[in-house]
Amino acid sequence: MLDFEIDVANSSVQINQTGSGLVCFFTNCGIEASLASGLGGSFSLEEGQSNTFDFLTFSGNGTGLSTYDVTATLAFVQPAASVTGNSSVAVAALFNGSIVAGALIWDNLPQIVDVDGNVFAVNFQGGLTLLDGQSVTTSATVKALEVAPVPLPASALLLLGAVGGLAAMRKRKRA
Repeated sequence: MLDFEIDVANSSVQINQTGSGLVCFFTNCGIEASLASGLGGSFSLEEGQSNTFDFLTFSGNGTGLSTYDVTATLAFVQPAASVTGNSSVAVAALFNGSIVAGALIWDNLPQIVDVDGNVFAVNFQGGLTLLDGQSVTTSATVKALEVAPVPLPASALLLLGAVGGLAAMRKRKRA
């Protein structure tokens, strides 16, 4: 069993308009990104299991068209690890504050993380997010690939040695 606890304080998202491709009509326009409300908590996975949860929320304002760079980090308290995804292409068309069309393609996901023999993969929205709506919430998926075996505690070895010693002493006493 591999236990996860999401570290909201160290998770983040940054979105930046690229180039001068912004075309706004009537008012200021653009896309904003934030961590999804309710992000946090903990979950456990057996080898081969996965968990998908809300991660990022995108919202728009105004009417126009633009491209963006997005960098998002998902951090964990347990296991102590983080994954950062980059998107070099995020195109969005906005109409009256709603994202009417757009695509966000993650360049470097899924990522494989190995912490003390526990191996898991993290992917943001399957690598591709289609944006449409007033507010769009995307997800992250964590999949346990290999779960390290739980080591036998030293006290169990001492107990086995003691039981074996008692058996040897009993056999010796009978002889």
